[in-house]
Amino acid sequence: MTFDVIAQLTASGLVTGFFYSVMAIGFALIIATTGRFHFAFGIVYALAGYLVFTGTERLGLPFYLTVVLTAAIAAGLGMAIEMYLYRPLEKRAGRGALLAIFITALGITLLGQNVVKLIWGPSDLVLQSLPITPYSWGPVSFVGFDIGLRTTNLGRRILAVKSNPNLAAAGGLAPERVFLIVFAIGSAMSVFAGMWQYAKFSISAQMGFAPTLTAFVIAFIAGLQLKPMRLVAWSFTIALAERYVTIWLDVAWSKLVVLVGLLIYLVFLSARTAGLGQRIERYFARGQVSA
Repeated sequence: MTFDVIAQLTASGLVTGFFYSVMAIGFALIIATTGRFHFAFGIVYALAGYLVFTGTERLGLPFYLTVVLTAAIAAGLGMAIEMYLYRPLEKRAGRGALLAIFITALGITLLGQNVVKLIWGPSDLVLQSLPITPYSWGPVSFVGFDIGLRTTNLGRRILAVKSNPNLAAAGGLAPERVFLIVFAIGSAMSVFAGMWQYAKFSISAQMGFAPTLTAFVIAFIAGLQLKPMRLVAWSFTIALAERYVTIWLDVAWSKLVVLVGLLIYLVFLSARTAGLGQRIERYFARGQVSA
């Protein structure tokens, strides 16, 4: 093992850590505020990749303009899922809303994967018109593509609803409106995080699963709280761990090994507190708002 290899793995881990950070903050913003396990986050992310492909490759639009337009579409889609699917389901399901919304999110994901395959075909897509420029800095090679919650009025509203939706409603805030805002922001953030992945790798219907799972793991380890620095720290820790594991294991096993290690850590952590199941239930129940 040489210094050059370590430097290259570190650089790759830092780039991936930035991607994880944006995804995790977007996912945590939704789950910590609303209490909804929005697993359909992944299909919104994947659909955005197809829309970016269509805008750049089929319509000839500039890449960054396409990303901005796609982020707006993703924000609208996230709001629609909350307003027309999750919210009515919560009113009907009552105490079983947590499980019902999770199953619905899985259904949205499976439906979305099949819809994009019907529209764009089963094969993976690649952005051909976007040049990938290689760069080098010493032994490290990489390629291109490689905000105030407590100080803004919107941030304070989100924190108030996250802490106690019913009390926030009694104080004149509208939790339902805040829910829509965080779904819009979180969904848009997934697109801005994904533009690096869309440009560097192929676009597929299943591409959102792994980032969403990683984002959930990071959000949960960070305590399901809106603490960006903690989310960022864990994002870079996991990304670097995935890279360094490849020193001893095949790259195909790196993510699995890291996730298993995190699972063991979570089980150990939960054993020292109230138990894993009770901890999940407590955080998710906090975001449920009565009709």
